[in-house]
Amino acid sequence: MDRPSVTAAQMSPALGQRPDDTRLTIVLVTTAVLFFLALLPFELIPEIPVDIDAKPFFVPFVLCALLPSRRVGLSIGLGAALGEGLRDLMEGYELDDPIGFVGYILGFWLASAIFSLAPRNRLILVVGSVLGAGIQAVIEASSFLLFGSEGLPVALWSAAGNTISHGVIWGAIPLLIILPRLDGRVAEPLGFEPRGRRAEPLRGGDGSAERGTRIIASASDAGLAWAGADQTLSGFTETVHHGECLRLEGEGAEAAAFLLAGLAPSATGGRVVGDINPASWPGLIAVEPRAHVVAATALDQVASVLSDDASMPERTAEAGDFLERAGLARDRHHAFSWELTDGELISLALATAKARRPDLLIVNTGMGELNDQQSEALTNLISEQRKRGAVVLLGSNRPELAPDRSISVSASTERRQRFVDNKVRTERATIPVLQKGQSDWWRRRDPRVKWAVFLTLIVLIYLLPDWRFMAGAAALGVIVVATARPPWGWLTVALLVQLPNILGLIALPLIGEGTTSEELAFGLRLGLGWVAAILFGIGILSSMTIRDMVDGIIGLGLPRRFASSVGSAFVLTYLSASDLTLRLKAPRLHWRRPGQTMARIAAMIIPLFETVAMRGSGMAVGLATTGYDGAARASEVRSLRMPDWLLLLAVTTALIGSAWLRFLS
Repeated sequence: MDRPSVTAAQMSPALGQRPDDTRLTIVLVTTAVLFFLALLPFELIPEIPVDIDAKPFFVPFVLCALLPSRRVGLSIGLGAALGEGLRDLMEGYELDDPIGFVGYILGFWLASAIFSLAPRNRLILVVGSVLGAGIQAVIEASSFLLFGSEGLPVALWSAAGNTISHGVIWGAIPLLIILPRLDGRVAEPLGFEPRGRRAEPLRGGDGSAERGTRIIASASDAGLAWAGADQTLSGFTETVHHGECLRLEGEGAEAAAFLLAGLAPSATGGRVVGDINPASWPGLIAVEPRAHVVAATALDQVASVLSDDASMPERTAEAGDFLERAGLARDRHHAFSWELTDGELISLALATAKARRPDLLIVNTGMGELNDQQSEALTNLISEQRKRGAVVLLGSNRPELAPDRSISVSASTERRQRFVDNKVRTERATIPVLQKGQSDWWRRRDPRVKWAVFLTLIVLIYLLPDWRFMAGAAALGVIVVATARPPWGWLTVALLVQLPNILGLIALPLIGEGTTSEELAFGLRLGLGWVAAILFGIGILSSMTIRDMVDGIIGLGLPRRFASSVGSAFVLTYLSASDLTLRLKAPRLHWRRPGQTMARIAAMIIPLFETVAMRGSGMAVGLATTGYDGAARASEVRSLRMPDWLLLLAVTTALIGSAWLRFLS
């Protein structure tokens, strides 16, 4: 039975039903990664006590100005909060961070709304930057009021100073300089029209989407404007049959592959022009091995794509078998994805395709050179998929692949540019991973319990009535760190970064004239609380892998999409850092030459935006085509063991006791 053409609303979920969801999620993750990476060099700038610091607010402001949708402001705000959270995993959590996250969401949403009034007007950009940063600074500084009326002067000083620092010095001024250089280079890879350009609507024919024995995919003068290239596929009209293998040839082959897969434009970026009726079920496209990387390890990615019919241990064993047959050595199955060579990434792409069992398999030219084992795995994969009735589209002229027929796709092209960089690499960079606590006892704890303990301890800090109890919380933090055993160098740097704030809270009341005992007690309480928050955060969070963090967030009842975004942000951070170390010559930074150092860092800003945006767009394709879940299924959530219950009971008792003491005081 023939399958009729479909309307745009009946296409794959990546394109038709909820086109904004994919884009907004990728914007959230991309913002988090950009903000996190930009925050790292800014830690070289000392803070002004208390809590006036330098943060690169121009990064989310640039995205607010470049991306046209008002809804995107909320994604940018959430992404900035997540990026700050990633930074805090390195530096330790500060007392104002939980409330400051709310400020990020509201501040950048407000800035995006203001920028939308006139996105290229300099006055509007300055006003939006100052107001957005001011809202965030006021909300974050209000956390000091939770510690008593003595916190009002600290809150006012912090809010005023950070409004100037974040909104003007590191907000509006660099925004006005950077924005013209990034115009048209970030929005399209992320799936948006640049501000000021009107998108042409996607149009499809009439009909119903009924599964049958044939895919009908036709286009008439259709094209895809993407990643800086405008292509028109003139007179491209094809019928693709069930179980058929075809080779796509010509300049328009790559754009045709994305259109036929139903991945354009929301997963690939750009915009569709003309009339197009693509296949209405998603496929897997092997356009570039790196575009498939969506998980921290190869084994985790393939296992999460397999069917729900088996338990996770069974899926893990099967995934290992798939990877080994695809040519990835067993001792590399647990290696981080950003440390895999290009050849190993090809094996990962082949194993993922086999596990996914797609209805539409598109093998493109980006797969590079294959060894004998990989060539055999690719040939077997195509044979297996065709026997299942899947359609195979080849964008490669490999002699071992014999298509039923070839399709020549001509295209008129303006500004030709590949979707992803095809530069050949042999070795990946070594990127330090933060989640590497050494304690077996903490690693065996359920991730839901670890998240619950961490959040409970943070609340505990706000409830403790005076500095003596706060000293006890700091001592408890020392115990957590001693048992979790995070990297000591990391912990030392985190404490040194916050040393000006901690000393300022304690020393300023001592040297001030007319200082009261209440003000000194307030300083001690706040300073010791700062230390406790750092110790709790680094100690507990270092004991969780990326997968643990995602599973724990879901286990606490938070939305699965948000939890998966957290995991994707970690993976994209490490992938982007790996790319930057390979593509850019690392600047020589020296603390004795701060001006030269900042100039060299500034030269990396434009490549940073482009690298992360292209990586984010590639991850969108990977998520859409691999079916990667990124989290454990509900049926696999294990019951809590006795040590987990005892740990929860202990911190809950401490929380209730501190709340009672606060009430009595």
